[in-house]
Amino acid sequence: MQQYSRLRTLLILLGFAGAAFLFCSEILSPLERWGNYDWSLFFFHNLSVYRSIVEFREIPLWNPWYKGGMPLLANPQAPFVDPLFLFDLLCGPIVAIKIKIVMSYFIGLVGTYWCGRSLGLSCLAAIYAACSFVFSTWLSLHLHAGHYWCLTSVYIPWVIGLVHRSLKGYMLTSVSLGGLLIGLMVLAGGGAHIVTMLSIALSVLSLGWSLQHRSIRPLLATGLIFCLGFGLAAVKLVPSIKLLREYPRYTVPGGGWLARPKLPPGSPGKPVEEVVTPPASGTSRPRDAMVLVGDESRPLDERIPKPSKWNLPPMIFKIFLGRDQQSDTNYFPNQGFGWHEYGSYVGPFLVLLLAGFPLALRCQWPWLATGMICFLTALGNFAHFAPWTLLHHFPILNNMRNPTRFLIPTCFFLCMFSAMVLDAIYCRLQIKRERDLRASASSTGWPSVLLVAVVLLALADVFLVGRASLNGTFPFPPPEIAPRSPTIISVKGDTTHSAVAMLSNYCFVDIAGFFEVIRVPARVSYVGRSDYRGELYFAPSDPATPSDNERVELVWWSPNSARVLLSTPRAGRLVLNRNWADGWEAQAPYEIAPFEGLISVQLEPGTHLVEFVYRPWVFKVGTIISVGTLALTGIVIWVGRRRRTSIDAKP
Repeated sequence: MQQYSRLRTLLILLGFAGAAFLFCSEILSPLERWGNYDWSLFFFHNLSVYRSIVEFREIPLWNPWYKGGMPLLANPQAPFVDPLFLFDLLCGPIVAIKIKIVMSYFIGLVGTYWCGRSLGLSCLAAIYAACSFVFSTWLSLHLHAGHYWCLTSVYIPWVIGLVHRSLKGYMLTSVSLGGLLIGLMVLAGGGAHIVTMLSIALSVLSLGWSLQHRSIRPLLATGLIFCLGFGLAAVKLVPSIKLLREYPRYTVPGGGWLARPKLPPGSPGKPVEEVVTPPASGTSRPRDAMVLVGDESRPLDERIPKPSKWNLPPMIFKIFLGRDQQSDTNYFPNQGFGWHEYGSYVGPFLVLLLAGFPLALRCQWPWLATGMICFLTALGNFAHFAPWTLLHHFPILNNMRNPTRFLIPTCFFLCMFSAMVLDAIYCRLQIKRERDLRASASSTGWPSVLLVAVVLLALADVFLVGRASLNGTFPFPPPEIAPRSPTIISVKGDTTHSAVAMLSNYCFVDIAGFFEVIRVPARVSYVGRSDYRGELYFAPSDPATPSDNERVELVWWSPNSARVLLSTPRAGRLVLNRNWADGWEAQAPYEIAPFEGLISVQLEPGTHLVEFVYRPWVFKVGTIISVGTLALTGIVIWVGRRRRTSIDAKP
């Protein structure tokens, strides 16, 4: 029996691997293609981290190729080293991203299946929950729009399953593994956004479990998991918190589905993002393109479609049941964002299962309640007491921008609850069959076979719709890379792909089409401006002093440092054309200080070898916390395993 169970598990894993590969087959051929929309940002971040580690053998602390230089590790959207970085080392960042997408689909399928089985679901119901959640269009649409951070969503079922596992007496091991996953989600680039939503949803679910089981273990496990996870991710989280405090991100406390697109102040004739004609082949365009209607002679403000409450029912219907799901399309005037922020196709079979919610409501009501709260949060600020509105009264949570992203946990909880209803129906069919067997000599199992066939058809439908939404994610052939400059050159941004410019050692000061939410000001000058004096220059204290035999030479540079040789007969400042930030140091005996927002040191006449190094104190503090938490996690796991072994050894 145990051998049969292992064989079944192996076949299911192989099936998940094949399904993930088939689902993502379009993005794998060829592997070298580049993406559109936000992929320009995440290609740039991944390549910056890769170059810092592989080419310069440095921890990716500072990004000198972005807006005159800004923190890289502290950027919440930039990835850090995780176990999947091995693919970057083997294949390069561009190919590795495609492999990570396939791996993430597989991890999500296995995690949801494991979560369902640990909850007591049957094999059929767990497979249905896994495929209906992971192959739903919420993930494929976000990937099509370039949302690399969304890959961390596949760890949601793993964390929730570990919290539930703590109810069975595996508290120490479950908390430790859950903390490791939370830390991994934060480090994996943009995952802090998913962790924030998960913390809210899991808190609600744990509260329901605590009330249901009359125990504080679920709430305690949830709190410990997130504390441990934040401690493990402190190496990135502490610098990120400092950066966001200095440069708060732009947030919209509203975000409801009835908010009409606004025109910027002082520009009544131009919408925020207007695209009237399709873009040329191989070019990027805003992913939230505004659709204009009516006569072109009318004022532009009147041509923007007005949202209506009557659009909400068909819009909600299309979110979950519309088979046409394209990320770059505006289907309704109620959309405040592109469709990638809304589409979560689950298929009609799931809706039919939810209609039978009384069958599982008594035992599984926390799942349905949590899913409904997540959906109400996704609706935005529809009222003063709306969950989304209330969340913006709390620190950290008020940084959330898009309420519709709560459709991701909504989809998960609805898929899990529908699988529980499916199990209830299956159990009733089995009971009926056993009664028929006792009443007669023979009985057919056609109801169960029919149910399995319907489930397979429903999963095939979700698979095909989700796969169609993923097609076209990477449409462009590899660009031509210009010869690499020996040093970084600051230029004004243009239509060139930012990652392409970075690979040639150009620093874009103003990057067009970059969807960066952290508004770090660029203080550097760039080629073409009248005040541009080069990437390295000397500013004398007295310009009238003769400057014979003055020489400034960049000896060596890396993302986190620069070594400069200066020979001058006069006193003044050696200026590095990079944004000043807390954490930059100069090797003794020199003292570093900002000069017009740039990095500089004050020097006396003579010959000097000055080395600039970026060593932020927040990275040191975060590293100490992460290392200490990692050691504590290892001890907790060891103690948990020893305790479990001793319990199992008792007669």
